[in-house]
Amino acid sequence: MLLRVLTLLLLPALAVAVEPATYLADLRAELQKDWPHNRRVTVVCHGHSVPTGYFVAPEVRPFDAYPHLLRVALKERYPKGVLEVICTGIGGENSEQGAKRFADDVLAKKPDVVTIDYSLNDRPIGLGRARAAWSQMIAAAKDAGVRMILLTPTADKRSDLANPDDPLVQHAAQVRALAQEHDVALANSLATFQQFLADGGELAAVMVTAIIPTGPGTSSSCQGCSNGSLNRAPPKASNRGGELLADREALGGPVHTPVERVALDRLAARLANDALDVLHAHHLGRRRARVVVDQF
Repeated sequence: MLLRVLTLLLLPALAVAVEPATYLADLRAELQKDWPHNRRVTVVCHGHSVPTGYFVAPEVRPFDAYPHLLRVALKERYPKGVLEVICTGIGGENSEQGAKRFADDVLAKKPDVVTIDYSLNDRPIGLGRARAAWSQMIAAAKDAGVRMILLTPTADKRSDLANPDDPLVQHAAQVRALAQEHDVALANSLATFQQFLADGGELAAVMVTAIIPTGPGTSSSCQGCSNGSLNRAPPKASNRGGELLADREALGGPVHTPVERVALDRLAARLANDALDVLHAHHLGRRRARVVVDQF
């Protein structure tokens, strides 16, 4: 039943807003030119906390967020290209706020491509106001000759992604409709999470908070969500605390008390968990970047 509902939900995502093979063809050609005939291609990622790289507050991890990983992926694909990827995201912002600073913060950077990612935070303002704000930004970009890639949202653990009446699913559907209406590109991020659930995954395994798509989880879960884009296994929990004790004892130093042993064990576990968090952030951020880079 769940698979059937998800299939129905994903049918609108199959509709093509623009053809990626032609929409960014000139920029792909630019990224393949040799010096001195090439030029810089600039991509601006506009949105909220997810592109900005917010992790567990107050920590921010921009190198695990998709704008940075998008640049890495594009440079792997176009090694001769001169590429700049700029993030103009602000944590907690919605599309109305983003639209107010679009000219000064985004278009002023003379981008070739702009991505927009606001749906997670647009739910409180509703579909109508969000549509107006997105349409305003799209129109301004097109008037400036800038190509657009609209992103459907990442998941929210509180949302029912199989329910077409869920506000997050409705905002995703609106983003798809806007892409078709304005003949711009679409990166359907939410479909990645819906497919992950359809394949038996659990959001709790790949979300560090309700809305931040990073965090601890099994290697197979992360690899499933990332579509195998990374083949490294997560680091195993370390017994470095015990090794430190053995090293100290071998050197003739004082042996740790039971309390110190517990503290060391907790520190080792914390280090292992941090390593897992970083790797899982990279898994999911890389997958999100691939959704965008596929437009190139």
